[in-house]
Amino acid sequence: KALDSGWLQAEVARAGSESYEKIERGERKVVGVNCYEIEETPYEFEPVRPDPRTWDLAMASLEKVRCNRDSARLERARNDLSRALERGENTMPATIEAVKAGMTVGEVGALYRDFFGCWNVPSIPGLG
Repeated sequence: KALDSGWLQAEVARAGSESYEKIERGERKVVGVNCYEIEETPYEFEPVRPDPRTWDLAMASLEKVRCNRDSARLERARNDLSRALERGENTMPATIEAVKAGMTVGEVGALYRDFFGCWNVPSIPGLG
């Protein structure tokens, strides 16, 4: 109920706003933000630049996993996980077996989404 009604999101927003205001007024001290600030940059650093090939390498690895898995074992594991979801059973053993059978995180997630649907954050009036 707390999630569906938006109460939890409203409380998080209210607490965050209250905390921010206390910091701004100096009632709450945050080192480096409103006290003990330094004027100069203490050190220089180079930002991390990811290898541009990372995506292509990951996709190639994923394709290799998909091509080399036992399709019969994968289908059994997928069916077992679906059955566990439908019966309201503990899905952890079936999920672990599905992953061992080669089911990807995306495929497991899709199965869970198909069963449970997707949760959307309710809109909270005044927090636009």
